[in-house]
Amino acid sequence: MQPFAEKIKLIEESLVIHDSYLAKILGCTQSYVRALRLGTRKPSEKLLRRLAVFLNVPAQELMEEHTLTIEVDRKHKAQDRLIELRKSRGLSQVQLSQMIGVPASTIASMETGKNTPSYEIAKTYSQYFGLPMIELLRGE
Repeated sequence: MQPFAEKIKLIEESLVIHDSYLAKILGCTQSYVRALRLGTRKPSEKLLRRLAVFLNVPAQELMEEHTLTIEVDRKHKAQDRLIELRKSRGLSQVQLSQMIGVPASTIASMETGKNTPSYEIAKTYSQYFGLPMIELLRGE
């Protein structure tokens, strides 16, 4: 059996992310993510849906007793993946910002690793590039 708290720990360790990043992606507070990781809080339905979309797994799988597995290419950083996706379409940061409705400065700060995409921005990226959100963190 793998409790939800263990799954949160696995997600953070596998993706090499912290509470603050996961909180931003999920649209909740860092203290809420910490409470989930410690097992002192249970996830809301909204958070479960967002986490399921982010990981590209059914929400039910997050609450079931079986073990969650996450595969990540650690050779590539998230910002490298964002640059790679943009360039694969032959777009500049400005062109991409116009296509997806995100300021070019936000794209630039995410591509340099200075900023983490919010859940909404990660979702916009994933929809535009036709990839699950977790794929934004994986290398080729």
